[in-house]
Amino acid sequence: MTCVTLFLSVNSNYVTLGLALRFVLDALRKPNTSKMYYFGIAALDRFKSRLKDYHKYCEHVAAIQHFCDFPQHLIEVRLSVTIVL
Repeated sequence: MTCVTLFLSVNSNYVTLGLALRFVLDALRKPNTSKMYYFGIAALDRFKSRLKDYHKYCEHVAAIQHFCDFPQHLIEVRLSVTIVL
């Protein structure tokens, strides 16, 4: 089991999920050359199917200064969440 899988599999309660999402958001804010950034991208990719349930979280992700440098498929997921709103 990878760290990302383990990290996001602990979503049995909302407090734990909230903490996990916060850590992922903090990782995504790191420079896009850092290992933490890549962790954040991998975690977000694993969580992408559930992003539609977390509109506010998507807003925070999209507000990251280098969001436009994220992998295209994650940008498209974010945009599709916005369109659904």
